[in-house]
Amino acid sequence: MAKRTMSAPPVLSGYSYVRPLGSGGFADVFLYEQDLPRRVSAVKVLLADAVNPEILRTFNAEAD
Repeated sequence: MAKRTMSAPPVLSGYSYVRPLGSGGFADVFLYEQDLPRRVSAVKVLLADAVNPEILRTFNAEAD
């Protein structure tokens, strides 16, 4: 199976993009640094073509 290309990291107000962390079947994860307070954050972005009700339930459960 061919590995897919990661999506572009989103532009987030108050955060600076650092680097990609990884990708999976339905999302990409990026490392950001928050401006104030200065701290690092992982941002998980769902792939638009992979979103369905079950994926959304899984994503929300993981976030909780």
